[in-house]
Amino acid sequence: MILPAKTRDHVLTGLSATPRVLGLLSGPLNPESPVWELSLPGRFTLRQTMAHLADWDEVFLRRAQATLNGEAIVEDPDSGKLAEEKKYSTLDPHDSVRRYAQNRYRLVQFFRGLSQSQWEKTAVHPRHGAMSLEVQAVHALGHDGYHLDAITSMLALAGLAEAGLAEPPSDQIGSYN
Repeated sequence: MILPAKTRDHVLTGLSATPRVLGLLSGPLNPESPVWELSLPGRFTLRQTMAHLADWDEVFLRRAQATLNGEAIVEDPDSGKLAEEKKYSTLDPHDSVRRYAQNRYRLVQFFRGLSQSQWEKTAVHPRHGAMSLEVQAVHALGHDGYHLDAITSMLALAGLAEAGLAEPPSDQIGSYN
């Protein structure tokens, strides 16, 4: 995949925006609110999702750095195991959002520093196959969308936000890491 420069800029802008959107959506909620324990079937709770996003940006950055350094295969941690090990269900969600913003800044800065030829460097993801750095950036943005869909669906179902969609909140269940 070779994206036009303007499209790549839009991807990086989208990546930069997600932590701000999460801050705006979650800011008014007290860390002890029961809303943080909402979840969709087969998905993380809202609290766990915030911690997952923060951790996954560290994974995305390590993958991207490994790709740039010429490593052939990149890591694929188990998100459920990581959630248990790090006790996502006990973490302050606002701290997770702040950590996510810091990790996302580092990830976007990494991508912004790449030359045209570096964007094309590729490594193999164990589940997704060959992924160039450009595809990895798009993948991270897709990961954001996957979780934003769940977050806004949970908040809409709780009556805290309007879905504002022409279609009902997503009921898709799956894994997108």
